[in-house]
Amino acid sequence: MSDGEKALLSEYIRNKVILVCTPLPEDTDVAAYFEIMNNRGEQLQAHEVIKALLMSDLGTSQRYIFSTVWDACSQMDIPIQKTLSKLRNKGLFGEQFDGLNLEIIDNVDFVGSSIKNEYTIDRILDSGFTYDNHDAEDMKEETDTDLKSIIDFPNFLMHAMRLYAEAEKKMVNAVPLNADKMPVTKPEFISDSMDFIKALLRIRVLFDRYVVKIQGDADDEENDLKWRLQRPSKYEYNKNGNTYFRVGLVNTFSNGTSTDNDEREDINNRIVKLESMLQVTFKTPKYKEWLYSVLMWMYKETKDNINIEHDSLLRVIEQWSLNYYEMLQKKWDSESRPLLAAGTDTPRFLLNFIDYLYWLASKQEKSIVRFANKISDFQFRYYNSVEHHLPQSYKNTDVDMDSIGNLCLISRHKNSSLNDKGPEEKAKIEEGLQPKRLIMYRITRAKQHWGKVEIEEHQKDIEDLLDQIYNLLSV
Repeated sequence: MSDGEKALLSEYIRNKVILVCTPLPEDTDVAAYFEIMNNRGEQLQAHEVIKALLMSDLGTSQRYIFSTVWDACSQMDIPIQKTLSKLRNKGLFGEQFDGLNLEIIDNVDFVGSSIKNEYTIDRILDSGFTYDNHDAEDMKEETDTDLKSIIDFPNFLMHAMRLYAEAEKKMVNAVPLNADKMPVTKPEFISDSMDFIKALLRIRVLFDRYVVKIQGDADDEENDLKWRLQRPSKYEYNKNGNTYFRVGLVNTFSNGTSTDNDEREDINNRIVKLESMLQVTFKTPKYKEWLYSVLMWMYKETKDNINIEHDSLLRVIEQWSLNYYEMLQKKWDSESRPLLAAGTDTPRFLLNFIDYLYWLASKQEKSIVRFANKISDFQFRYYNSVEHHLPQSYKNTDVDMDSIGNLCLISRHKNSSLNDKGPEEKAKIEEGLQPKRLIMYRITRAKQHWGKVEIEEHQKDIEDLLDQIYNLLSV
């Protein structure tokens, strides 16, 4: 190795390599330990490197609070109020567990030992020690959940870092919304690690409160998954003669009482429908531009509190959806391609958006949209295959098979099983249909036929529906 290569290696080790000291008991077989960790140990993830870099300049108490909050934020499927129970009990989330008091984190008398486990070795060895396992049982019950986040922590972190860089440092697009491109050095826009961890916590609180979660198995295309939009709520319970408090969940835009009316439930349901429509369209956790736009707006909107008005949130997300639809129109027009006759190239967003508009039309007392009154409630699913209702194998040259009037979204599995079956056979399916497909199947059953006339009429229905966008959306 030349002197130059030695110098480069030395420079790399000095600036790029982080050594971690792991204390081991005296009787540990070091060779066996090394082999186990080397062969079966979990690999260090990129976001853990970022965490270490951001903690490197902090004092002991600040490191403790930073690590506690970071680790809680990383558990995306569990409401943050549940994973930060000790901080919660100190008032971090307010009296009813549904607020956010970031000044608690700055309280130097609070951080450090006062939130650590009170069961020290000396205390446990004391002959008079008795262990109350309520905290452990309570934590297990609180963190049990059947809800799943629509994004994993590494990608959520990328969204949070980009948001922080833009909102606090005026650095636009400083971070890609892709965890595969996680930085391996300390981000230059984070000069104050404690300020960033407070921002990360605020973003996570907003995310938990105003972004849908999945209930059910999202990987099963045909499953009966549900979508939830919920906020934390404090409730009291008694055990062994003692009173305890725990975090419950209620619909975000309900008042959490039995006096909730239908209007409040409709508000919550509409935002659930809208966000779930976007999620099934843009399923990947990377590059969630709609989510980033919503989080950025909420972050700027809630400097003093975390309360968002439902009509404002709805307007922002529907405006993003409308902008995306208009962008698709311009893109396809510029390429001289008909967006409403694109066959299997039809954007999934367009078909899901049509379903959302149909659902909105069904809520109007006197809708002018044909068949809107036939639509009942439904759940958006991860349908990812564009199907020709009248199969392409039917060689009828008079029919535009690729028109939007002949297309609907189904799962790949269902598309394969229905391949080349006639419309009348397909239309026997009734359960779990999204609006456009439901209407096509009902027309087929009513007429016992699906051909040129039905396709052209449904095409006209879709065009009329899209003409009603500004009457249906809250923009």
